[in-house]
Order: sequence, then structure tokens, then C-alpha cells
Amino acid sequence: KRDIQETLTSLAKYRKFLSEEEVENVVYGEADVNHTGNRVLLLREILSDSGHRLALIIGLILHSSRELTGINIVYNYTPEIFEAANVSDPELGTVGIGLVALFSAGLTALLADRMGRRFIMISGLTVLVIAQIGIGVSQTCNSTGKLLLWSCEGEWTGPVALVSVFAFIAGFVPSVGTVLWLYVNEIT
Repeated sequence: KRDIQETLTSLAKYRKFLSEEEVENVVYGEADVNHTGNRVLLLREILSDSGHRLALIIGLILHSSRELTGINIVYNYTPEIFEAANVSDPELGTVGIGLVALFSAGLTALLADRMGRRFIMISGLTVLVIAQIGIGVSQTCNSTGKLLLWSCEGEWTGPVALVSVFAFIAGFVPSVGTVLWLYVNEIT
């Protein structure tokens, strides 16, 4: 299954600053894991090499998108969202968020290699987007009683907000919360 020549070619292409001997040591497992003798690349070397530059740009975009998901808002305003949803104990809802995050991370650790990182990332982001829409709709209806031109008052906004927040965490943790770090590690 291992194509040594393809691996050598890939490493030579993306790791332009490794010598041929260092590349072969990495491929054949003879490199010292703690110290391979590689020198630290300077920023100008990273920016001048197209392979390193692309990896840097992809890493920056991925981590920027992680922050743009709104995770900090959901974590910081969870008690207010639960309070607006008429949950009797909003702090208990926050504990539930932690349990969902813990369960999602454990499930991701077990299934990442079997299901594939790409599938986990795409499915997690899909759940995350649907949950964001649910949070936005329920909070808008709860605060204004209207959604665009439609009246949307009712008891449904509370449960939709709760399910959406839990789904948001369940979608965030496996995808951009966990697998993203593996992607960035693999492209460098």
C-alpha cells in the first residue's frame, strides 16, 4: 500500500528545504523523532516557497473560519439563550453543553479514522450551519415576535433554541473544534 517513490516525490515537492538524505530518513523511518536535524525555516523562506506559502494560507483560512463560526458567542451567551428559552436553570444547560462537547470529542476520536476526516468535517459543518439558522430564527422570533414579514410567536422558540445550541456544539466540536487541528498539522 505504501508507495515509497510517491512519498519521496511529495516530500521533495513540499519540503523543499530537506536534503535527499533527510527525506529518505523520514520515509524509511530512520529519522530521529525528536530531532531530525532540520533547521527552522525563516519567514522569508516560508513565503518564498510556494508549497509552504500555500500551507500557511490554508492554515490561516481554516483557523479564521473556526473563529467566524460564532463559537465564542454561543459559549459566552448560552445562559442568556437558555433563559430566553424559559429554561428553569440556565446553568444546568451550560453543564449539558459541556457534556455534549465531551461526548462529541470522544466519538470523534473513535470514528475519525474509520469515517474519514473529510466526512466528519463536512457533516459537522452542515450540522453547525443548520444549528446557527435555528438559533437565529428562534432568538429573532423570541425577541421581536416577527421573522421578516411573518408573525412567529409561540412556545416553539424555546425548544428550537435549546436543540439548536446543543446541535451547534455537536457540530462544532468534531469538525472545526477537533479535525481542523489534524488538517493543519498534516498540511505543514
